Amino acid sequence: MSPLVTVVIPCYNGVKVVGRCLSALERQSYSLMEVLLIDDASTDGTADAVAKYPFVKLLRNETNRGVSYARNRGVEEARGKYLHFLDVDDEVSSNFYEEMVRYAEETGAEVTACSFVYQHVPDKSQIFRTPRVYTGTMDKLRVTYVCKIGVVWRYLFRTDFIRRHEDLRFPIGRLVEDLPFAVRALFYANKVATAPRAEYLYRYEADSLTESDDPEVRRAFAEGYDLAEEDVKTFLAAHGVHRRPGRDSHLISYFLHKVSNRLRGGQTDLTERLMR
Repeated sequence: MSPLVTVVIPCYNGVKVVGRCLSALERQSYSLMEVLLIDDASTDGTADAVAKYPFVKLLRNETNRGVSYARNRGVEEARGKYLHFLDVDDEVSSNFYEEMVRYAEETGAEVTACSFVYQHVPDKSQIFRTPRVYTGTMDKLRVTYVCKIGVVWRYLFRTDFIRRHEDLRFPIGRLVEDLPFAVRALFYANKVATAPRAEYLYRYEADSLTESDDPEVRRAFAEGYDLAEEDVKTFLAAHGVHRRPGRDSHLISYFLHKVSNRLRGGQTDLTERLMR
């Protein structure tokens, strides 16, 4: 029997983008999904937009608590064997969960990494050539480039694995909250698998928090980045890792102006849509 996947989507005032995100989930070839959208006290009609998708369970925070709180709540509420954190302004290929679960189940990996596409900065995209399993500490950190691109949306996690480690929670009230979580998760995992044909599209949204020109927001990001970097450095050093790994030869990091990758002889629906 196929395992249940819990998809956790933090959302604050996402009425402009939530439909696109949820439509991508509606197209999934994998059907055993629990979709938890954590509405972080939105004021723009997000709840009404979500109501059009009956497969989504809407959980509302009474006050705005931030993305870390929303993700931590998702960890608490999740019923699935596997857990994925999806950003509301992004999109996944229609085979995303089918491919991620397949490799996770076949390998017994606690963490499975997908290929991903940066819409706005194509040369930051990372596409795995072949499925692999990594068990060595440096290999796990290197092939995912996690110390540089410490995002959680590119991973499928075993839920019991996350809950077993008390420090695998997101720091409340801080930005760049992904990095310490992702590094710890990959360090703790006995196995990290790669799923080449599962693609995540990281979209560019001019009015998103990460693209804000507000000096206070930029300062908060800078402070969050410094704290996250120091956290990772301290954590790795405490566990005997004193050299920060970089790129791996098995990882392609390119997309020349147009997304034209061919994975094992064919494109996914996501890359085909982007090329139009």
